[in-house]
Amino acid sequence: LLWLAVARSMAAVLAETPNMRRLGVAEGLPSRMVLALAQDRQGYVWAATDDGLARYDGHQLRVWRQDPDDPDSLPGNVLETLLIDPQDRVWLGANGAGLIMLDAQRKAFQRFQAVEERCTEQVWALASVEGEMWVGSSGTGICRLHADGRVTQYRHVPGDPHSLPDDTIYSLLLGKDGALWIGTADGLA
Repeated sequence: LLWLAVARSMAAVLAETPNMRRLGVAEGLPSRMVLALAQDRQGYVWAATDDGLARYDGHQLRVWRQDPDDPDSLPGNVLETLLIDPQDRVWLGANGAGLIMLDAQRKAFQRFQAVEERCTEQVWALASVEGEMWVGSSGTGICRLHADGRVTQYRHVPGDPHSLPDDTIYSLLLGKDGALWIGTADGLA
């Protein structure tokens, strides 16, 4: 019985000790700077870097980068944020390329010109709410991409306590109760 008690306590200690494995440029990661991570329904881990998009399957990395000769390729390599939506599509925010979506079949990247025209700054935060994308920018507030392609923009309005506290959006989080939490340069909304 004493041996079982010691073995059980040892197993608990070992289970809590993480076993780190490093994945860097030498292992195929496009850059050592990883700015966002997400996991899709198949279990793949996605990494948005400052030199492309990577997907890790547990053994090797697959990388997507911009190819000027391929209109379906990643339109920009400097990625700021990443989100996998309930339809298993990969959404990205890229410097100079705005909002980007990789379809669920992983065949082609799509840009959203209507969002780029309204939220002209860098995309720093993303949230998926009931089939719509909420896009937080580095200085032009939030653009809400409706399922029908329309775009609604939310901005800070001085003196209006019901507007955004600031137009710089650092993070978005959909709460369990359906509320959208917004981290701005001037507080939480």
